[in-house]
Amino acid sequence: AQLGDEIGGHLVSGHISTIGTVIAVETANGVHDLRLRVGRDWVTYVFEKGFVALDGISLTVGEIWPETGEFRVHLIPETLTRTTISTRTPGDRLNVEIDAMTRATVETVTRIMEKQ
Repeated sequence: AQLGDEIGGHLVSGHISTIGTVIAVETANGVHDLRLRVGRDWVTYVFEKGFVALDGISLTVGEIWPETGEFRVHLIPETLTRTTISTRTPGDRLNVEIDAMTRATVETVTRIMEKQ
């Protein structure tokens, strides 16, 4: 890649935020989903249609459950064929990297709101 090239996905730094546990693997009608638990403190930084990296793979969040600290990602065929994520099963643990810009935004807004 060169400066000015299009970036697919989001920027991943490789700094692990937390460890997530696969709660469920769901496959139906050609759709492959993973449901993960990261805990309520970390799911604060996860938004529907936002980004997370799981074991270094940039993925889009499909749905979240803040009360249980869980979220779901939808895996497209390209991701399934080019990565090892399709081998994950319930109970497996994955490195989770929260999108840095999202985390900075949430923490900044939280600090401002606490001062008011």
